[in-house]
Amino acid sequence: MDASGQPNPDNNFDWRPNLTIIPETGEVIFPVLEPFGRDLPGKIADSLRFQDIYDTSKTFAQQQKVKDKWLLTGKYSGEASSVYQLGFNIVENSVRVLLNGRQLTPGTDYIVDYNIGQVTIRNDAALVPGADLKITYEKNDLFQLASKTLLGARGVFDFSDRTKLGFSLLNLNQQSLSDKVRIGEEPLSNTIYGIDAQTGVDLPFVTKALDNIISTREMSSVNVSGEYAYMSPDPNTKKSTIASDQGQSIAYIDDFEGAKKEIPVGVSYTAWKDLSPPDSLSGLSGLTYRQMMNYKGKSIWYTVTPSDVNVKQIWPNKSVAQEDQQATVMDYVFIPDTPGTYNYYPHLSDPTRDWGGIMKPLSSTANNLVDENIEFVEFWARVAETSDSARLYLDLGRISEDVIPNDTLNTEDKPPYNDLIDNGEDVGLDGLTDAQERAKYNSTKSDPSGDNFGFTKTGSKEWQDYFNINGTQGNAILTDIGRFPDTEDLNKNGNLDRANSYFRYEIPLDTNKETNPYIAGGGNTNEHWHLYRVPLKNFFEKIGDPSLTDIESIRFIVTGASKVVHLRLTEFNLTGSQWQKVIPPDDSVMSISVVNLEDNPEYTLPPGVYQERDRTRPDQQI
Repeated sequence: MDASGQPNPDNNFDWRPNLTIIPETGEVIFPVLEPFGRDLPGKIADSLRFQDIYDTSKTFAQQQKVKDKWLLTGKYSGEASSVYQLGFNIVENSVRVLLNGRQLTPGTDYIVDYNIGQVTIRNDAALVPGADLKITYEKNDLFQLASKTLLGARGVFDFSDRTKLGFSLLNLNQQSLSDKVRIGEEPLSNTIYGIDAQTGVDLPFVTKALDNIISTREMSSVNVSGEYAYMSPDPNTKKSTIASDQGQSIAYIDDFEGAKKEIPVGVSYTAWKDLSPPDSLSGLSGLTYRQMMNYKGKSIWYTVTPSDVNVKQIWPNKSVAQEDQQATVMDYVFIPDTPGTYNYYPHLSDPTRDWGGIMKPLSSTANNLVDENIEFVEFWARVAETSDSARLYLDLGRISEDVIPNDTLNTEDKPPYNDLIDNGEDVGLDGLTDAQERAKYNSTKSDPSGDNFGFTKTGSKEWQDYFNINGTQGNAILTDIGRFPDTEDLNKNGNLDRANSYFRYEIPLDTNKETNPYIAGGGNTNEHWHLYRVPLKNFFEKIGDPSLTDIESIRFIVTGASKVVHLRLTEFNLTGSQWQKVIPPDDSVMSISVVNLEDNPEYTLPPGVYQERDRTRPDQQI
């Protein structure tokens, strides 16, 4: 139809509610049942007919890369909220967000600003029309007060039936659980004192005098009463512990607790995967991806369970609940003189030229680091073994998924695709059994690809006992990751993404604070844990045309090592601040970061300022 509603096509969408469009959900209704299949218009080439989308499962249809190219484009206007205001005084850590009954992950799928009671949804699936989104939270009544007490007393002394003296006393006391109160949330204690009196006398002579004029029946009298009240207010009972404040009340505009913003990268070893070959490294420039594989060394990453690291070993000044004493740690080991996975023609005579590492996709809801005001990559690390020449690189951006550089999506999942491990599919990322690997690469090795899984849980702390824990062939016995096929498709979009456009950061493994600019804390115990903080603006080099508004993956590379490198990692995050920088355009110095008693041993509390006590756990000193 045209704009006047006449049957004259004008190449504009006909907005006809519930016939061509469902306005409430934004769903477009086609006039035929299979517009890209049997009902494809005749003027479009029959070779583009995409019948699989109707006759097979979505997963199988997505494998037809030639035809899976249809895009529906247009313009629309509508309203969808990703920000919810819950009000003030939300109980810390009480917010839970559920999508279709499944609990979402805080910090990744949503973020909560407890200061202003705001929830920001970052999971795209929770923002589509009709999404079953549920937000639950606890709220403190009247400024997060622990208790409110109103006490009163009243007393009366009778001198006679007509003469009385009374007094009143009222006290309103409101207390807070917090030792650091914000302006407008101060605990108070107000007291009112009152005194009152009344008396009266009869005046018979007045009655007699009036009887000469008029006849009266009641005795004339005079009654006097009066009240006096005094209020003694204390609008803030929290007194400063700083001597120079001389006992004055104190409240915080912002004490900067909780001002740090984090997007978790995580140290769950099952979330990290084998890495694709880097574009170039020192001493290996000009090589193709396939040639780079000849210099790939062995990488091992794992988690010792139960954890052998106590929180106090990393943060001596940190107090935690008894049930949270152990820290989650991921070990990474690089063995430069041992071939890595899928290195069929190793050239490892010079270990310092070899490379290895791991990579993982970031959440699709945390790709825009500019909007999130993220400024740093942070992680805690203990360098257990290294060599002076070893270098650590972090790549951040869009990174190729082609782990086996053959321009083909390698996956264990075979037709009919069901995203589950079926019999005969658990043969590794290369899709080959050991016998097939030997035949294809004319090798006599028992495992030419180096991808066989092998591990027996013993609680061992020796990395040698985890040598084959990352193998993808035969790992279906693992209950945490083995149920699903291993695949190069990390972001699960059905395609092999080969684009490389990322920032690279070079991080010295030197643990000397005086010479390593990226060490921002730690190092205050014999355990030698250090906080590494890498500013995103201080990139070593750029590959392609990356942008901090489009970050998909992170890659961890170790190279230049003449011997084994063993790192222990925890608290791996992308970090920023709730505070925005306001600086002149020509100023490149200012940055906003965090210093505190737990992470920085050189930091001392200001005189008279003390750590806040967790009063929700009166049984423990936290």
